[in-house]
Amino acid sequence: MLKNCNAQVAISANWVNIISKNILDTFPHGVLNAHAGDLPNYRGNACANWAIINGEKKMGLCIHQMNEDLDAGDILVKDYFPLNENTYISDCYKFIESRTPQLFAKVLTNLSNNKVIFHKQSTSNVHRCFPRIPEDSKIIWDQPMNRISRIIRASSDPFSGAFSYLDNKKIYIWRATTCSLDHQWSGIPGQIVHINKETGDVSVLAADGLVRLQEISHSEGPRLKPSNLFKSIRQRLIN
Repeated sequence: MLKNCNAQVAISANWVNIISKNILDTFPHGVLNAHAGDLPNYRGNACANWAIINGEKKMGLCIHQMNEDLDAGDILVKDYFPLNENTYISDCYKFIESRTPQLFAKVLTNLSNNKVIFHKQSTSNVHRCFPRIPEDSKIIWDQPMNRISRIIRASSDPFSGAFSYLDNKKIYIWRATTCSLDHQWSGIPGQIVHINKETGDVSVLAADGLVRLQEISHSEGPRLKPSNLFKSIRQRLIN
């Protein structure tokens, strides 16, 4: 059926399996794939999430020609999205969804005009990302505050959310920021240290500072201001 189409090129989008060589060879210009990773770094799965978690300064988006190896084919065009301490995974997805069609259109136009340059990937700096599952978003409070913030931002919408436990009940954390302490302290990470009644934020002790919770929920319940749930600094979130 594919051969009967007489198509010069094919496009792959979120195809979950390796495409066999006989299919790839069906199209004179091959099969093109959009990959949200800075190839040859960030091959594999959940690359945008891992880029946030790893504290990268930018996330790559590549159109590459597929081969039999994972995300290893020649790169035709690449673009970048800047990441910072306020970037959520939903911001990355908005960029991917808006930019990917534009990059495909650019590549297809250049192919028709014989203006495409195929860039071989380096094999010296390969970074392989593996899938993430919801359990990976559990917050470990004795980690540094910036690490916790990155987990929250990489796990938020459209994913299942970072989570912790209060009184043995699962609490999802959708938005948060960080704040350094201006004094010495003694306490157990996960301790509630401040409840702001005006903003609704609740500050939680981490290994080296505070994580300021801004939006939370119970399981599948509605989103809440944290101050609606936390009532005392005697409360503590646990790993």
